[in-house]
Amino acid sequence: EKPIPQKFILYQNFPNPFNGSTTIKFELPENNFINLKIINILGETVRNIYSGNLKADVHSFNWDGKDNNLNVTSSGVYFIQLDYNGKKHLQKIMYIK
Repeated sequence: EKPIPQKFILYQNFPNPFNGSTTIKFELPENNFINLKIINILGETVRNIYSGNLKADVHSFNWDGKDNNLNVTSSGVYFIQLDYNGKKHLQKIMYIK
């Protein structure tokens, strides 16, 4: 049985920069509600990845570079925004087509 994470960690996405798809990985030390999305440099939501309750564990999600309408986004700087425990955690990512 694997151990439960001791603290919250949002890892750098991999690969980064990416073309096609990138993996977003994080550790939750307790069962909690999270909201995971991709935002642009203006703070606007580009893609909602996941919103809901997750168990304490290591989680990973993929982003395929598409927006909520499944259109391919333009190359540039984006941010992973993970809302957890009342805080917004950001991680800068580069998308290159």
